[in-house]
Amino acid sequence: MKNEYEQTLGGMFQMIYLAYDGSLHSDWVARYAMNMATNIGVKELHILYVEDGKMSRSKFDEKLKALVDEVEQRNLEPFVSILPLKGNVSSSIINHLPQNSQCFLIAGARSHGHLKGFLSGSIAEKLLIKNKSFSTIIFRVTRPGLLGVAKNILIPTAKNHLHLQQASSILKGFAPGISELRLLHIKKLFSLFFRNLSPKRAERFRKKSLQDLEEVSSFMKASLDLGDHQIKTHAQLSNSLSKEVILFANKWHSDLIFMGAPDSYLNRHSFFGNLFEQILRRSNCDVALYHTSDK
Repeated sequence: MKNEYEQTLGGMFQMIYLAYDGSLHSDWVARYAMNMATNIGVKELHILYVEDGKMSRSKFDEKLKALVDEVEQRNLEPFVSILPLKGNVSSSIINHLPQNSQCFLIAGARSHGHLKGFLSGSIAEKLLIKNKSFSTIIFRVTRPGLLGVAKNILIPTAKNHLHLQQASSILKGFAPGISELRLLHIKKLFSLFFRNLSPKRAERFRKKSLQDLEEVSSFMKASLDLGDHQIKTHAQLSNSLSKEVILFANKWHSDLIFMGAPDSYLNRHSFFGNLFEQILRRSNCDVALYHTSDK
C-alpha cells in the first residue's frame, strides 16, 4: 500500500514549462529543464518567452532555433509560446500557465547588480512568491560544464522536513544521475546561546536532529530508488544558516544546493538578511530554490 506521501506525489508533474529569455544563463538553465523532463518521463517541453524588448527578435529566433534543436535531440517535443508583455514578465508567465498542480515551471535567477542581488524585486522572486497553483523551481547556474546533471546534491533544512518529502517529486528529475544525496539539518541558535552551549546539550540536539532526518532519509531512498551508500545525513548547530550551507557545500564538493523557500524567508527583503540571497551570491556551486508554504 502506498503511504500518504506517495499517494500525493505519484505522477504529479505532467507538464514542464521553461521560462526562457535567450540569455546565456537561460541556456544553462534549459539543460536542467531538458534533463528533468526526460527523467520525470514527460514527452514535451513547453518553452515560454515574453517579448519584453530586451533582445532583438532576430537574435532571439536564432537562440530559440538552437534550443529547439537540442530539445528535439533529447527526444522531447518542444512547444514554443511567444507571449506579449502584459504588466510585467512574471505576471505574463503566470497568467499564461494552466492553474493546476500538475504544472511545473523552471526559470533562472541572475544577479541584477552589486546592490540588487539575485532575488529582491527580480522576476525569479515574483515567480516564486506569486505562483500559488503550481510548482516553481529557480536555478542559479555557476557550473555550466555540468550540462544540467547534478550528481552530488545537498539539501539543507532548518526545521520542517515535510517540505523535503513533498519535494521528492521534483528530485525525481535528478534521480537517475544522483551519486550522493546529503541531508543537512541545521538548528539555528541565538549567538549568545550558541557560544555558551555545553557539549552535552549540543550532542542531545544533534542526536534529535539525526533521528528526525532518518525518517526523511528512508523515504528519500524509497522514493528516489537510492542505495544506502548514496544518501547521508548530518546535523549541525550554528548561529548562521547561510554560512553552514556554503561551508558544507564546499566541504562535500556538492554540484547543487537544493532548498525549499518558504514565504517567511522570501518576504524578507533585507539584502544582507535574506538567507537565499546570501547563498545565491556566495555559493560556488549551482543552487535550486523551490517554493513551499509555511504551513
